[in-house]
Amino acid sequence: MDLLLIAFSLALPLALGASVFVCDNLSFSGEVKLGSRPLGDLSRAERSRWIAFLPQRTPSAGGFAVFEVVLMGRSPYLSSWSGGGPDDWAKARAAMAATNVQHLADRPIDELSGGE
Repeated sequence: MDLLLIAFSLALPLALGASVFVCDNLSFSGEVKLGSRPLGDLSRAERSRWIAFLPQRTPSAGGFAVFEVVLMGRSPYLSSWSGGGPDDWAKARAAMAATNVQHLADRPIDELSGGE
C-alpha cells in the first residue's frame, strides 16, 4: 500500500508530550519517498527543500524577527554563504502573505505565543 503524506502537523496542548505520542502510537514499515525517490537517495539540500522543522520553543532564537526566520526557509535554495537576494525576500514575503502572517514580520520570534 502506498501512503501519500502531503503535510503532517500534530498540535497538542503544551506539556502533553506530542513527541512521545507520535513515537509511541505510530508504526510504519517500508520505504519513505519524496515524489518517486527514496528519501535516502536525496542529497541534504534536496531533503531540506521538502522537510523543515521549527520548534515552538527554543532555548534562544537570538532575537531574530519573524521575517528573518521565514527567510531562513530559503537556505536550501542558496549557495553556501549566500545571503539571498531580492527574489528570496519577495518569496518570503509571498509565503507570509499566503499564510496571513505578514503583520508579524517585524516581531521578535521569541515573543510570539504558541498560537501565533
